[in-house]
Amino acid sequence: MTMYNMVHGENSSALVALALIDHDRESIPRYRDAWVVELDGSYYVYVYTRMGGGNAGHWESWSDEPTQKGPGCPCPGCVMDYVVLPGAKSWADDEFDSTYRMVIFDVPNVPAHQEIAEMVVEPGGIDMGERWRTAFERMERGEFNEAELELQKRLGIILRQGDEN
Repeated sequence: MTMYNMVHGENSSALVALALIDHDRESIPRYRDAWVVELDGSYYVYVYTRMGGGNAGHWESWSDEPTQKGPGCPCPGCVMDYVVLPGAKSWADDEFDSTYRMVIFDVPNVPAHQEIAEMVVEPGGIDMGERWRTAFERMERGEFNEAELELQKRLGIILRQGDEN
């Protein structure tokens, strides 16, 4: 489980949002979350990934075997650049944490897709900067969810083992 998912979980309609654009969790490198937004009568799928900033582009050290940058390269950066992004309407690194990237797709203008999008739309969308700020403020007050408490427990065990060595 990623830190993002420990802190925020995953949108309950994320898999539906991904299906609307013919993707799934595995087809989008370093996928974290997805949701549907309605703007001016049109529907869009927003996909949040950990592919922003220095995570973008070809990964030289992706595997033991050297890979060439390009459409056939299996590294996350090339899959994003040559497979995912060409189908996207737009994308931008997250303003709060630039190691994340928001990728936006049009929901196909097909009646069934539009109907489904209307059923799962997130009114007003999701402001990731606000979402992170709220989570950090909550943690500063000492309020943690179960996944965060489990992470603290695991980190404590690891740190204690390190002290013993």
